[in-house]
Amino acid sequence: MGRKRTISSVLDENPITTRSPRVTTRSIVQPRIRKVPCFCSDCEGMLVAPRTKNRHELSSQLSSDVSEVIIENTEIWDNELSKVLENTEIRDNEPSEVLKNTENINDKSSQLTILNKSKYISTRVSIGNIGNIEQDLSLRESTAKDQSEDTNEDNESNGDDESENNNSETFEDYSCPSFEPYQDPDVTPTPTSDDNKFLWILIWIMKFRMRFNIPETATESLIKFIKLLLDEIGDTAFENFPVTLYKARNILNIEDRFHCFAACTKCHKLYNKQEVEEFRQDEILAIMKCQHIEFPNSSRRQKCQTPLSHQIRLLNKVSNRIEMIYPFSTIRQQLATLYLQSGFERSLRHWSDRSHSENILTDIYDGQVWKIFKDTSYHDSPNFFQPEVADSHLGLMLNVD
Repeated sequence: MGRKRTISSVLDENPITTRSPRVTTRSIVQPRIRKVPCFCSDCEGMLVAPRTKNRHELSSQLSSDVSEVIIENTEIWDNELSKVLENTEIRDNEPSEVLKNTENINDKSSQLTILNKSKYISTRVSIGNIGNIEQDLSLRESTAKDQSEDTNEDNESNGDDESENNNSETFEDYSCPSFEPYQDPDVTPTPTSDDNKFLWILIWIMKFRMRFNIPETATESLIKFIKLLLDEIGDTAFENFPVTLYKARNILNIEDRFHCFAACTKCHKLYNKQEVEEFRQDEILAIMKCQHIEFPNSSRRQKCQTPLSHQIRLLNKVSNRIEMIYPFSTIRQQLATLYLQSGFERSLRHWSDRSHSENILTDIYDGQVWKIFKDTSYHDSPNFFQPEVADSHLGLMLNVD
């Protein structure tokens, strides 16, 4: 049911209240502690709690007892020392006995101080300073442990620094294995008279393949079709026409002018192709794994161990097929191939004859490196890139991702 408001309730005429009476709570006031004056060296008459005054009196009594023990020990030690000095004046020829007396005196004085301290501790332990003594002992033990841990950490860090210095000259080995670069044969084989009949057909097939980027399987099918066509037309005149792409390359003297390496599929470390294909363990053909160490200076260094090949069976014979092959050609070979192309030297001289503006950068030739690059390291050396040597002074640029 909803609540109804009347004019009488608004005007506070005979109001009907259903609210519960307000309950008031009083905060409990704790009794104040009566302070008393303390006349120790720290308070000097200030008002403190009785418990604080008792603690100050115990500490002052403790310091006074310790000072009394020290004074008594020093007086006893002075008396004994004076006796020793008198004995030394009388017995100058007996130094060994004097040394024994001094040792006995030192032992007595040390024993006396230990007894006095133990007596003081035994009398004061009953008062209530056991907690302070235990805290002091625990603090001393903790500081000793901290010091020993710090020294151990320093020794370990020094050892790590020494090991890092020893391994600082170990670098990651990405060098390729030794190989013999390709060399052009001194004598080029000349085709026979029979080969000259169809030599132009093979050249056209290779040009057709290069122009339209035809795969090897399609090229070999085209060669076989031409072989069947020539056999039907020319009878025995074209019987030496090749049937496979391999024979066509031999007739045209086309061979790979680069060296092939076996590459790891994970870290790209290079290996000798023949070594991977003929790898054996216990005189059994096996799969060679990558031995490259990526971080040689790390304490957790480990080898790559990626398989470099997989085994296949051909004609009841197992052989290793390399996972990834990296063809490599030297810069000398690549430049020789480029110079054999028509128009290559003219393209090298293009930068010296082109038109350009001073305030617009359109190519690498407009940069400061191209303009001020020196022929040698001397300051007075002429510039390396000049128009008169544009076709012989080449700049090689390495692009690193």
